[in-house]
Amino acid sequence: MKLLYFPYLVTENADSNVDNTPPVIDDCPNDAVLNINTYDGPISVTWDQPTATDDSGLPVIRFRTHLPGESFPLGITQVTYTFTDQSGNSAVCNFNVRIEFGLVDMTPPRFSNCPDTVSVSVPFGTQNTPISWIAPTATDDSGNVNVVPSHNPGFSFPIGLSVVTYTFADRTGNEASCTFLIIVTENADSNVDNTPPVIDDCPNDAVLNINQYDGPISVTWDQPTATDDSGLPVIDSELICLEKASLWESLKLLTLSPINLETLPFVTSMLE
Repeated sequence: MKLLYFPYLVTENADSNVDNTPPVIDDCPNDAVLNINTYDGPISVTWDQPTATDDSGLPVIRFRTHLPGESFPLGITQVTYTFTDQSGNSAVCNFNVRIEFGLVDMTPPRFSNCPDTVSVSVPFGTQNTPISWIAPTATDDSGNVNVVPSHNPGFSFPIGLSVVTYTFADRTGNEASCTFLIIVTENADSNVDNTPPVIDDCPNDAVLNINQYDGPISVTWDQPTATDDSGLPVIDSELICLEKASLWESLKLLTLSPINLETLPFVTSMLE
């Protein structure tokens, strides 16, 4: 039996043993803020120092720009901790030490004239409509207030409910907010035409004086016309402009002998 041999080569990936993961920092301090009423020189400030671990299990090297208990001047000083593992990977923790002179301003601005809910009804089919209001104002003990509105008067709002917010902030960062609603509703009835046509030249009462009556008498007049605000033609139903109540007062027939008005076809047709 003949044996066959196949050579193979096993190589080691040098990069697989390279540590590219930086240390993990625990408990990096928040900014330290001290407010003082008198200042006689730099002030000692202390804090709990951060620590770090590395996935290699080896100790990490710590570098720091300041030590707890060190004295700091007025203003802002940045403190930096840098942790480096055995492979040279680094992680950084930064925080500020701030020494302020004077009392702390914890009072937010005071605003006035915050609008109530603004409700507006618009015609059917309206997409957006501009709405105005009197903008609120604010004052602050510091004398300086910055205002940031979400919308300005005159802004075009869509159909529905919108929220308007005015945010007032002082220089210390204290904030106060004025919030109100804009409600825009669509009036469905605004598309209904409830305005009647306008009649032009409705004739006055027709008065005929006769000395004798031989039968119905022909009467003519200029017919009235009408227009409508829709711009569309109006339907002419040949309505008589005279009312029954005024007919007896307006129609005067002077004859040589009394005549029964009920026997006149023209008059009875007007009274029906």
